[in-house]
Amino acid sequence: MASLRLRPPGDLSEVPYFSLDMHARRDQDVVEVLLTGDLDRATVGHLEDGLARVVEHLHQRHVVVDLSGTRRVEGCGIRALRRMADALQDDGRDLTVRQAPGLPRAALEAAGLRVVRTEPDREG
Repeated sequence: MASLRLRPPGDLSEVPYFSLDMHARRDQDVVEVLLTGDLDRATVGHLEDGLARVVEHLHQRHVVVDLSGTRRVEGCGIRALRRMADALQDDGRDLTVRQAPGLPRAALEAAGLRVVRTEPDREG
């Protein structure tokens, strides 16, 4: 399965505890956005910039934001995800949040986000 790795414009090096990787999967009409680190006031702008790039430049119908690499998600991050979900919906697209165990699913759902659970890796 071919994927394309994109990085949002700008330098994220000033925030070493946060990264955002995008993988466009054209064959599945999906863009996956993997977040790593803390999603808080110091990093929410980087999330917004990266997701704005998805909205403006990538045209896959489904956007999946994977929070399995995050350690903490503050309310400002949840609000940013909700705004992006609304922007995508206005364009006939959708946003799903892939939530890791331990993250506040109730808060994500209360914000009106579609949430699917990430299953932990199983060792053989």
